[in-house]
Amino acid sequence: MRVALTDRFCASAKSATVQTDYFDAQVTGLALRVTSGGTRTRTLLHGMPRRRVTLGRYPSSRLHRQLKSDRQSLTSMIGDIAASEAG
Repeated sequence: MRVALTDRFCASAKSATVQTDYFDAQVTGLALRVTSGGTRTRTLLHGMPRRRVTLGRYPSSRLHRQLKSDRQSLTSMIGDIAASEAG
């Protein structure tokens, strides 16, 4: 499901099943994974074949600040993470 991963949404997101992934509508591959126990984790799907990288639990202070301030620099940060995972 693609949604705007706003702070308000992330704080209130729930999972009706074991886990649910909510993908960001603006940043390709960025997702919030919510478990039935209430744990919220930000993940990134990238590359071919698709690989999942865990960025941290919600709210991760660095990622949380990036999301609130500037989606373009967040995309750059995610690109750096993906590049370091690939190489």
